Amino acid sequence: MKKTILIIDDEPEIVEVLTEFVQQIGYNSLSASNGLQGLEVAKQLSPDLIISDINMPKMNGLEMLEKLNSSGMGIPVILFTAFSDIQKIKTAWKLGAFDFVEKPIDLGSLHKIIDNALHFGTGFKGNQNESKMFSKVDPASIELKVNVTAELHEKLKQQAATEGQEFNAYLVKKLSH
Repeated sequence: MKKTILIIDDEPEIVEVLTEFVQQIGYNSLSASNGLQGLEVAKQLSPDLIISDINMPKMNGLEMLEKLNSSGMGIPVILFTAFSDIQKIKTAWKLGAFDFVEKPIDLGSLHKIIDNALHFGTGFKGNQNESKMFSKVDPASIELKVNVTAELHEKLKQQAATEGQEFNAYLVKKLSH
């Protein structure tokens, strides 16, 4: 039986592209245009995975994740956003997000994350003790340190630009049909 993925974003173009993508890689899809609607769809239809934007009207992705967790549904959630914000990332981890992806979304990487979330999702759903253990970690105490050479930094920037161009080309192709 095919697994079902709920896609939540207030941008219809992104929903359309991600819906087609998850269907192409062999999953069923559902969609919602904001966190409040997504929460209702999740409660009614119990998807196996949720992929949600963070910044949306009515209820953002972090609020949706928090309410989803308090409902005890245990659905793994992948969050994405165009605006990288370390505090939001820390909050997402604290709330139990499976992973966090920045826009433009690299579809190859997203495919791997989806497969991992669905593979480990069963363990994730049933592992409330670990979830409670990690919730005791104060996100303010997490410090990220990166030692990147100028050469490596330039290579990473080039790779990100290339991956972003691939996603944008895919998006333009889909929207022009």
